Amino acid sequence: MTENEPKPKRRKLKITLGIVGALVLVSALANLGKDRDPEPTASASSSEVAAGAREDEASAELEAADADAEPEDEATEEESDATDSSDFEISHLDLGEEMPGGETTVEFDLSDNLTQGMWATVAESDTCEAIEAGFDAYPDGGRVVVVGSYPMTDKYGNEDDADVIRAAYDADTYEKINMDNCAYVGVWDLRDGGQIHPDLLAKR
Repeated sequence: MTENEPKPKRRKLKITLGIVGALVLVSALANLGKDRDPEPTASASSSEVAAGAREDEASAELEAADADAEPEDEATEEESDATDSSDFEISHLDLGEEMPGGETTVEFDLSDNLTQGMWATVAESDTCEAIEAGFDAYPDGGRVVVVGSYPMTDKYGNEDDADVIRAAYDADTYEKINMDNCAYVGVWDLRDGGQIHPDLLAKR
């Protein structure tokens, strides 16, 4: 055997060690990949985002509906003391040449209120509505007579409905009144005839 024979053995050893090292490196890299935390996924799918948007929209609509409903309730409470036009009883009398267009009578019951002042104020406002209702029902009428009733107690303690308002308004007078401001112009003072109960005149 010559002196150069041991050299091939050293090459085989180096190759073997290289293969083993490569296997160890591959195994280590594989384990390192397993130990890493998975990357976070998308926070929410498109369907979840759409569902959330629909819920927010529905909630906003409900809040808007509640906000709109509150003023309506307040308006209803403020107007509850006034007489509704459907509570008027309207009748018409043809007076021939005595009064062209005839006479329209509008009757209603006065409503109760917390104070005497409010009672008189609402009664005068109701008178305005009664005048307008009468001329709306008979536009060619010559006169509207407003009759407002209220339970009154006499000096003997007996209570009975009494006409506390009986006021007549000619068509000419009606044409002069700005009905939008009727409640503020003292419409009882503009009557062409009739009477207003002294208690109403004193409390308004």
